[in-house]
Amino acid sequence: MGKLRNPIPAQFETELEQEVKKRLTYFCVIPVPVLLDANISDKAKVTYGVLSGCADNFGYIEYGADERAELALKLSRSTRAISQAVNELIERGYIAIEGNQLKLPGGTM
Repeated sequence: MGKLRNPIPAQFETELEQEVKKRLTYFCVIPVPVLLDANISDKAKVTYGVLSGCADNFGYIEYGADERAELALKLSRSTRAISQAVNELIERGYIAIEGNQLKLPGGTM
């Protein structure tokens, strides 16, 4: 397979955009119960998948303003949309919030 073409020339990328590219994961894990839950939006499901790729081995993800901004950049969404998606997942019990961290049950692969 060929390399994906970057739509933004490197000289115009911000430092944050360059850092996000370095940290992108290539697989997202969305458990079947989350995937099939008709009570949450597709945006929340995709957000769960990206969070699963960002979590450490114990299922924790830092969730401060910088992390929300990074996630918003990854998904081309606003930080408000990210907060709404995360709140949907919290309300349905798919993730928990512990201080300034999100916790996915069971950790990651």
